[in-house]
Amino acid sequence: MAATMNAAATKKASASKKKAPATNQGAKAKAASTTKVSAAKKVDTTKKLGLASSATRSALVDVTETLIREQGFAAITSRILAAKAGIKPQLIHYYFNSVDDLYVEVFRRGAEADLARLTAALEADQPLRAMWKLSSDPKATRFVTEFMAIANHNETVRAEITRYAETRREVQAEVVSRHLAARGVTPRIPPMVIAVLMENVARGLVLESALSISLGHDEVEIFLEGVLQRFEESGDAIEAVEAQLAPKSGGRVRSKTAVERAPGRTARRRG
Repeated sequence: MAATMNAAATKKASASKKKAPATNQGAKAKAASTTKVSAAKKVDTTKKLGLASSATRSALVDVTETLIREQGFAAITSRILAAKAGIKPQLIHYYFNSVDDLYVEVFRRGAEADLARLTAALEADQPLRAMWKLSSDPKATRFVTEFMAIANHNETVRAEITRYAETRREVQAEVVSRHLAARGVTPRIPPMVIAVLMENVARGLVLESALSISLGHDEVEIFLEGVLQRFEESGDAIEAVEAQLAPKSGGRVRSKTAVERAPGRTARRRG
């Protein structure tokens, strides 16, 4: 009888082993089915933004630019922007993924307008003075300075500023190159060097003026007035600088009126 019981147990275990593969196959089929269902349930989570041509979006960009120019980034919040634009705060994120993306759009629009003005300077009667005037604009300088602050912690804004600055510099060098070519002058100082010097001196004076620093400004502007005048006449930057550095008989020959005529000075005082 014991032998009979052992045989029955052995037969049952054998049958159980034969069913195991079927169970495994069933588990695999169930897992595959679950994966397929999960894949079918997946939806496109890409955020759909409002139309770029929307009047509301444009108004939001306008309001943001005005606040940045008048009060700076420190005074801006989503609620303030929404209130000024006459919309609910949630709608900001309907048109932009983030407030930083809104800032990029504001900067891009301002940069494009500035580049258009600079390009127009190429056709001006006095292109160098036109370029100097643009670089000395306190409002434009303040606008860029505000964005440089946010660029310290925002890669997207930083990349946009870099693109704009380098494009602007190329146009400035072109202004100088055309000025020299029109006079048949082979430059002794590369046009790019002249462009960089003019830009940074002009903006440096503007930034100092914003902090009520004026010591030395009159002397610099009188000096540059003479350099610009001679450079426009001769096309030789080195000769223009040397002429200004040459001793003048009778001491200073330029009057106080010349200070007021110095490029960009009146605009900076008003700014």
